[in-house]
Amino acid sequence: MTNNSNNPREYDAVLGNQQIPVYAAVLGGIEGVKHQLATDAIEHRIAALSKALKYGDKGLNLVIQALYDPEDQLKEEAYRLLKSREEVEIQNILHGFISQHYFIRFDGIYQERDPKGGFYYIKFYPDGTVITASSTSDNTQQVAKWFFKENHRSFISKGTYTVENENLQFPGTCNNGKVDYWGKILIHSNSLCLQWYSHINGRSGDSMYNFIQLDYF
Repeated sequence: MTNNSNNPREYDAVLGNQQIPVYAAVLGGIEGVKHQLATDAIEHRIAALSKALKYGDKGLNLVIQALYDPEDQLKEEAYRLLKSREEVEIQNILHGFISQHYFIRFDGIYQERDPKGGFYYIKFYPDGTVITASSTSDNTQQVAKWFFKENHRSFISKGTYTVENENLQFPGTCNNGKVDYWGKILIHSNSLCLQWYSHINGRSGDSMYNFIQLDYF
C-alpha cells in the first residue's frame, strides 16, 4: 500500500493552511490561527481563539476583533479570554462591550416557567430596586397591572440588585422571609441564568428567566 506523506493521521500535526479537526496541533504560528478563525466551524474558531494570545500583540488583536464577530459563541469566548487583562485600553474596550451586550432591561419583566406549573417573575428598576413574585398566569400584560414596586402586597418580594460586568445578585424579601439570587446576565441581556437559595424553607435551585418586553414601559 502506498503511503501519502501529505495526508496527516489522527495524532499528527498538520499544516496551517489545511482543514483540520478541532483537536489537531496547528503549524504556521499566527497565520495558522488566522486560518482557523476564517473557517465556518465554530468549534475550530473557538479553539483558534484560545491559542491566539500566545502570539503577542498580533494574537491579542485577533481576540479583540472577535468581540465584534456576528457569532455569539465567539464573542463570549473573546470576552472570557480578555476580562482578566489589566491593560487600560483593553478594559475600556470591554467596558463598551459589556455596556452593549450585558445589561439589565427595564422595559418589561423577566419570566421563568415552572415545569410543575406556575410562573415566576422579576422586574428591575433603574434606581436599583428589584421585585419578584410568582403567579399562575403567563399573561404578562395582566401580571404587569399588579406587579410594580409601589404595590405593597405581601406576596411581592423586594430588594436591591447589584451588577458587576455580567454578574448579578440580589435578595428578594417579603413578609415570609428572604430568597437570595445570584448568577449571570446572558449575552444580549434577554435571559438571566440564576441560582437561588430560600431562607424560608432551605430549598435551593437554578432558574432561567427570559425577558418579555411590555409595550407601555
